[in-house]
Amino acid sequence: IEAANRHGHTCLMIASYRGHIQITKYLLSLGVEINRKSVRGNTALHDCAESGTLEIMKILLEHGARMDVDKYGLTPLMAAAVAGHTDIVDYLISIPHLVNRRQRIDGLELLGATCVDKKRDMMMAYGYWKRALEERYRGDGPIIEKPTTSPRVAAYDYVQEVTEFEQLDELLADPDEMRMQ
Repeated sequence: IEAANRHGHTCLMIASYRGHIQITKYLLSLGVEINRKSVRGNTALHDCAESGTLEIMKILLEHGARMDVDKYGLTPLMAAAVAGHTDIVDYLISIPHLVNRRQRIDGLELLGATCVDKKRDMMMAYGYWKRALEERYRGDGPIIEKPTTSPRVAAYDYVQEVTEFEQLDELLADPDEMRMQ
């Protein structure tokens, strides 16, 4: 049951990735190692976040899955954001003890970029970026300033990343600049 393939993926990781709810429950009932890592450092929670099955995400968390970082520096939250799984991101950031404020901001910003890039949904991106700014400036605790950006680059039309609500509102009038965020 704990045997892994050449990539280090276990039965639990594969079942979680493929969205097999009953198999996931069965494997957990047998006591498989829920936080075991693949060669890349992925856990079943990462695999579930990448594929987007919210029910399995909840089951894994109920059974003690951790928000570990893989070898590329990605948590399951960031993996879900890159994949565009809005329900997974919204669920994970709603659990205060699971992710901290900076992780919520990073997840929302990345999900906004994914909405533009993969979903071509500018309004959805705007909504996630606005939530990130609200969290950054009005969240619990002091303001978390956005790191200063590197010099503007010609390849990105010299666009600078948005750091204020007014700048975010201005993006709605310029889809090209929005895509460069």
